Order: sequence, then C-alpha cells, then structure tokens
Amino acid sequence: MKTGKNYKITIAILAMAAVIATSATVDARSVKLSSKQVSITVKGKKTIRLKGVTDRQAKKARWTVKSGKKIVKLKLSKKKKKVVVAGKKPGKAKIECKVMGKKLACRITVKSAKSNKAENSVTPAVKATSNPKASEVPSTKIPAQTTEKPSELPVVTAKPSESPVVTARPTHIPTDDRLMAEPAKVVPYYDRGIINQYPTGPDLYDIRNDECYFFGSNIERARIERIEIKREISIPENALGTLDLSEKQNQSVMAWYLDEDQDNAYEMYIGQEGGVITNPNSDYLFSDIGRLTLADSDEILFGIENLYCDNMKSMRCMFKRFGFRSEIKLNLGEYFNTSGVVDMDDCFKYAGLINYKSKEEKVDTSEYMTVYVGKSFSLESLSEPTTACAKSCGMKFMLPSEKQRKEFIEKINADCYEDGDYVVVKSTIKDIVY
Repeated sequence: MKTGKNYKITIAILAMAAVIATSATVDARSVKLSSKQVSITVKGKKTIRLKGVTDRQAKKARWTVKSGKKIVKLKLSKKKKKVVVAGKKPGKAKIECKVMGKKLACRITVKSAKSNKAENSVTPAVKATSNPKASEVPSTKIPAQTTEKPSELPVVTAKPSESPVVTARPTHIPTDDRLMAEPAKVVPYYDRGIINQYPTGPDLYDIRNDECYFFGSNIERARIERIEIKREISIPENALGTLDLSEKQNQSVMAWYLDEDQDNAYEMYIGQEGGVITNPNSDYLFSDIGRLTLADSDEILFGIENLYCDNMKSMRCMFKRFGFRSEIKLNLGEYFNTSGVVDMDDCFKYAGLINYKSKEEKVDTSEYMTVYVGKSFSLESLSEPTTACAKSCGMKFMLPSEKQRKEFIEKINADCYEDGDYVVVKSTIKDIVY
C-alpha cells in the first residue's frame, strides 16, 4: 500500500512538472519585441517594448547594442520591459534583448533630419473643429506650399543639461497668418459622473480630471506624449490625421499626428512655413500635454526655437498640468519672448509631478520639475503679481541673469527663493506634498 501511494505521488509530481514545462515553453514562444525594424532621425527617439513576459521575467532581460554603438544609444526603463532608442548620427545599428533563453533583435536605421524631410509629403487637412478620428487616414494628396523660405540656417537649441548655444534666428517671412486661439474644448469631471473633484495620491494618475481636447478635435491632450514645432509643413504619408490650426482656416498652420510606437499615445507636430507664429491669446497652448502617457523621455516639447511668440499677450494656463512628472525638463530656449504678456495666471498650475511624501519626509528640490528660460523671458508687462505658479507641485526656474531672478521673485505670487542660477518655487499643495 505504501508503495502504491508513493507511486501515485510520483506520477502527480511528474504531471505537474510537465504542465509547468509546457507553460514555460508557451511563454517563451510568445516573447517578442514590439518592432523588428524601425527608422528614426538624428536626435529622434523610438520606444521598443518587450511583449509576452511578466514583470518578474522582464527583470532578467538584458538589452545591448550589438552593432552601431556610435549610431544609437539606449535608455532602459526600470522594469526592463521597454527601452528608448535615440539616434546619434546617420547609419544602421542593431539592438538585442536576451530574455528567457531567447535572443530578440531589432534593426535600427538612423536618418539625417534633412533626408527625412525630403521623404515627407503633404496630406489633406481636416479643420480643427470637425473632430477628426485617429483611425481616419487621409488618402488624397494636395500640393505643398511653395512659399520661399529664409536662406539663414535654423537656430540650434542645446539640451537643458548643456550650456545653450545661441545663434541668430532667421527673421520670419512677413505674413499675417498665425496659429488660432485654443478653443478650450473640455469635458468637466462632473459631466462624466465623477464625484471626487480633487483626488489625492495615486488617483491623480487616472482620468478623474477634466478631459481637455487638442484645439477642438477629439484628441485628448493628456494622450499626446510628444509635441514638436516645425519650420515647415511636411506631413508624412503614415500620419493618422491632420488639423488646420490656422486662425484663418487656410491651412497656413497645420498639425499632424502619429502613433509610431503603437501605445495609444500620439506624437503631435505643428508646422508653418518659416516657423509657427503664436496667437496673442496663447491660453492653454501646451496644457495637459503628456499628463497620462508617463513616457520614458524627460522632454516632451521640442522645436520651441521655431515658435515666434513676440505677439503673445496672454499665457493663462499655458503649461497647466504639463508633463505631470517631476523629472520633466521644459527648455523654453533663448527666443521665448514674454515681454508683452499681461496675463500669466495659472500658467504652470499643477505642472510637474506631485511627490507623494509622508509628513515626516522632506521633498528634495532635485525632484522638482525644471524650467529653463533665456534672456527673452520677462515679466515686465505684468501690472501686478501673477498666480503663474498657483498650486505648484514644486518647480525650479533657471534664469540667466540676476535681474530676471529678482523680477521673477517679485512678480510671482508664490513661496520662492533664489538658489544660484535658479529660483525655487516651493510646493503649495500642502494636503498632498510635504
């Protein structure tokens, strides 16, 4: 009898081992990368994801650049489930991920920005008020605009971590075409059956806030993970849709969007020949961008040197809830001119990430969102202190001159202090941040 029982136990153990082995085999076969071949431009980025693995399995993954180490560089996420590939110079590279006994490869082609522009073509526009759907792909081509471009080379803006390289920016082609004012299409939280207006803790990451849409379209701003300002209208064939953002609705200012990494978050581009001219009313222009994406990159806004904002009068809520992460760096560059702005209230409201700390813990200022501004940033036209940093989650502003720093402290109605080249704005959300 005893032998019989042992025999049954042995059979059961072998059966379980067989099931586990079969399960492991199935899991290994389902492991793959989100892309086997991608193309990016120099300074462009692409996210490659590891699919078919658990968080525990992903921790053992090993990502490497097998060839072309001078062509690309990798930035690995904490869970190792995805990696951001950045183009360093034109050429071809190969990255590899070793996981669960498999070698998964992805070939990367890095093109120069100029060659990428040459391949792009113009697609038809949809007015911003017509609510284009992300699934609608324009099919009919329209001729590109033939307006002569300035002969000067475009300005090169340094990354926030580097010393800015200041070069002369081309004078914009004389025109009265410009960006339209953001119509601020919003679905309030209470219209969506949500009772809690001010969620705390992790609830702030969900969609309990108002839904804000991009220039009256059906694209939620929080789902835009990257936005870039362009000096030309160069809409690629794989664009998911286009928007006419010109004030006159004459297609002089166009936006187009893609989802290159297929993560239900969009890469948005705004272009105008010679650079995008802002509307005097620039309220909500970049508000909520990147709020729900939590992308790996610490930068969301690109090509700011191509934004001509000398005519700006109002910046109310312009960067409200921008990024929603403390590691975000917002580089406004040397030409972001605010000297004529008379209203900047709530401009940076809730920008950056709310740091969840206990009352006993102190928030290190290194965790604050950092904003870099140049000599054109001025508050001289503000007649009274502004609430630009109301409900601040903690921010650091790098201002190049002592005069700017003193003016900032005087005009910003917030608890702030000077720290070297920075003005540190303390968090004012005492019920959440300590």
